[in-house]
Amino acid sequence: MRYIIMLLCVLLMAMTSNAQSKSVKELFEQPADKTTESSKSDKPVARTMAEPAEIARVNNLPIDREEFSRVLYASAGTRVLRLFIGLELARQMADAQGIRLNQADFDREYKQVVNQMGPEKDATGKALTLEDRERILKNILERRGLSIEEFDIGIRHQAYLKAIVKNKIQISDARVQDEFKRVYGPRRTIRAIVLADMKLSEDIYNRLTRGEDFAKLAVENSIDFNSAPIGGQLGEITRDDPRLAPMISRVAFDLEVGKVSSPIMVNNQFWIIKVDQESTPEPISFDKVESQLRSELHERLEKEMIEKVETQLFRNAKIKVYDKLLSRQFNLWMDQLKTRKQ
Repeated sequence: MRYIIMLLCVLLMAMTSNAQSKSVKELFEQPADKTTESSKSDKPVARTMAEPAEIARVNNLPIDREEFSRVLYASAGTRVLRLFIGLELARQMADAQGIRLNQADFDREYKQVVNQMGPEKDATGKALTLEDRERILKNILERRGLSIEEFDIGIRHQAYLKAIVKNKIQISDARVQDEFKRVYGPRRTIRAIVLADMKLSEDIYNRLTRGEDFAKLAVENSIDFNSAPIGGQLGEITRDDPRLAPMISRVAFDLEVGKVSSPIMVNNQFWIIKVDQESTPEPISFDKVESQLRSELHERLEKEMIEKVETQLFRNAKIKVYDKLLSRQFNLWMDQLKTRKQ
């Protein structure tokens, strides 16, 4: 599911940007003075003469259309605006590099993402159809609080970003050798409890040291969407695992099997991890896996470069939002983005 993960990173970039320190200017030639402007607007939604004042009725009592629109606008307007601005910035950068995409390119990107939804076969051994995979996609979007319209913008956005970074990634033989040592070196199976509050993390840690069950506390308290329902299980990790913050994998390999870490602060969250077991893969020849390793490494570096490009595009752009409410919210987000470490 690597491309849906990449796409979700694009859609949720405002909350989870992991840009690296190297400037995009070192990778691409891109003008820094592009200007993106939102449409001038005084009201969230203009009501036509044909529309009733209420958007719905409950037991014959109305729900006001303007109040509904105001709340919807305030809660989702900035997020949707960021998607439109991000798409426009990516399109402008692609245009500056002579890259032109059309609907066929976006359709291919959509199919590539959808085809990676779910396993090859269901529990009965039947191969998943396109409809099955689209249902899985719909469930993922619903659980993430994203609409299909936002997903469509994300598809176009990701297609532009992938076209921009295509063939820009250099992978040396030495890099592949290092990847081989990492992937086929020692592994550890870990669990995590992720918390937003420092005091709560300390309380949970103290309860764990008194012998309470890690899995139970993870289910009850962890804010990690994927691991919490399964007792905090993150599965097997490798040393310097790219899926985790460096501090997490480092602590995981320093801990004794069965032990629990004290809270670790990562990106304003507090992680408590436990090592369930350690294992070493069966020896394998480098020649047998070199091609696969090179491909997986390319995909990972592509994702990192896309995140880097996305963040730098916002930082370098001249963006003026005319709507007062959206302007306040968007400028606050931009201030946070500009001060965030790359």
